[in-house]
Amino acid sequence: MRASLTRALAASAVFCGATATCTKSRAADSSIANATYDYIVVGGGPSGIIAATRLAQSSSKSVLLLSRGQGPTVDTGAVGTVDFNNTLTPIDVPGLSTAVTSYNVGDQPLFNAYLCTDVDAFASCVFGGGATINYMVFPHPPERDFDDKWPVGWKWEDVSAAADRVWDLNPGTMLPSMDGKRYDQGMFETVSKFLDAQGWSEVDQVAEPNNKTNVYSHPNWDIGVSGGLPKRVGPLRTYLPLAEELDNFSYRLNSTVRRVIRNGGQVTGVEVETESGVETVSLAAGGKVVLAAGPWGTPRILFNSGIGPVDQIQTVAEGTTGIPVPPKEDWIDLPVGQAIKDHPIFSIYVQTADDWTSFNTSTVVEGTNVNDVELYTEQGSGVLTQGYHRMIFWTSNVASDKITRYYQGSVSPQGQGLFLIKAYLTHGATSSGKMGIQANGTVGFTQMPYLQSQGDQEGARMFVDEMLESVSSYGWELTKGTTNASSILSAYSQGDHYIGTANIGTDPKTSVVDTDVKVWGTDNLYIVDSSIHADLPTGNTQAITMVVAEAAVDKIIAADSAPQLQKRQH
Repeated sequence: MRASLTRALAASAVFCGATATCTKSRAADSSIANATYDYIVVGGGPSGIIAATRLAQSSSKSVLLLSRGQGPTVDTGAVGTVDFNNTLTPIDVPGLSTAVTSYNVGDQPLFNAYLCTDVDAFASCVFGGGATINYMVFPHPPERDFDDKWPVGWKWEDVSAAADRVWDLNPGTMLPSMDGKRYDQGMFETVSKFLDAQGWSEVDQVAEPNNKTNVYSHPNWDIGVSGGLPKRVGPLRTYLPLAEELDNFSYRLNSTVRRVIRNGGQVTGVEVETESGVETVSLAAGGKVVLAAGPWGTPRILFNSGIGPVDQIQTVAEGTTGIPVPPKEDWIDLPVGQAIKDHPIFSIYVQTADDWTSFNTSTVVEGTNVNDVELYTEQGSGVLTQGYHRMIFWTSNVASDKITRYYQGSVSPQGQGLFLIKAYLTHGATSSGKMGIQANGTVGFTQMPYLQSQGDQEGARMFVDEMLESVSSYGWELTKGTTNASSILSAYSQGDHYIGTANIGTDPKTSVVDTDVKVWGTDNLYIVDSSIHADLPTGNTQAITMVVAEAAVDKIIAADSAPQLQKRQH
């Protein structure tokens, strides 16, 4: 039975000021269009919320955060709640993370309502970004994720203070149930015995983030107590409330930034599209625009603004969107979209003879599971406090190119004695691809980034071969078509952990932003989201994306306080 929800917010722009009260007042919209702002932050995902919060805290300068998406929580204006609690929307309840397709927002599934329709890949267009709809896997990055390929000024010793600030507000948890118990642990017990037999070790992944070879752990989830209950958190719940206390901060939902408006290298504002039309929001003198629209949205804005490869800008100029690009002499030729990376996923289904099964979320959606619902709503405990996966593991190998590659396995129960390993090729992968824009404004891959290098192909096969041999030798059955390495590797899926579309570096020929996260060739345009990341992380990208945003906003704040001596480069 599909639960029905009312559309959370109308498609018209919604303004939210320091009181966090959202209205659809055209007067409020007009006040934004007629005002100027010291900082305009574009993108309401984790990076944008973190950047806007820290900028607002750093001074009395005005900060406007623009989000393309609608609010997914009651606090951000959503009115569609779960049947058993009128203060909770489906995305709030950790145990319902796999059940969001069972709910509607208006006339479409909630999950679809929160996804971008103009990206030929998975991308979220909801306030809170990917952290609003993902499975909340939240591994803290090991030091090597920065030390191996990030430029000087971005090594672990440089960003560790930023990481500490993230963990202070948003550490995640391995034990979300308020009674201190873990629930539904049959699969963990089964798989841990198997891994122990292979010589692996159980670790506390938060206490030992650098230990990523032949280890397994209970998941660290992006969950925290909010309003007295364990909920999905992320910056929407951990950072945004801090910004909402400040008079110099405001945000607006359902507002799509099409392009930055610039005069040469000087950005003067942004062009915003709402259901009511297109308007311009202007910067105050000395102001800055900070892009945080994600690894697909940020490149699109750059292309539309005359920044990127010439052929991509030309596509916009000749396209059907009607977006005016700058004069050709003002185009800034940068390698936007030329170094996209992602984690490929290899799925392995394993059938055991053990007596456990997967949690049936449909019983909650349909209202028949009274016990688990009451345990959650009355005591903040039970299986509904937990995410989807029951175990995360890591290992590594070295292919003939002598590069160490890391693999993460996210393990979940699927049925009676059946579990799924979703194994990611992560840090150390050498493949990359390209993305671009179509005439209608849709963005997508122009060259896939998965298993392009011989080393990645070799390393991935080594990992899968070893895992299959270990499973078979243990007496378990490989099933659902995942019985040999060739079929598993050829059926890889996208990890949806995209990075590098506006990569950081020290040379405008090979990077899009400098080490102060300023776009080459501009005076006051910055990027703070995962598009600037220099390398794939060892685990899911949620935590490292937040760390990078914290470190990046430091650079922007420092630029405001430093003498402006450096001339524009490019």
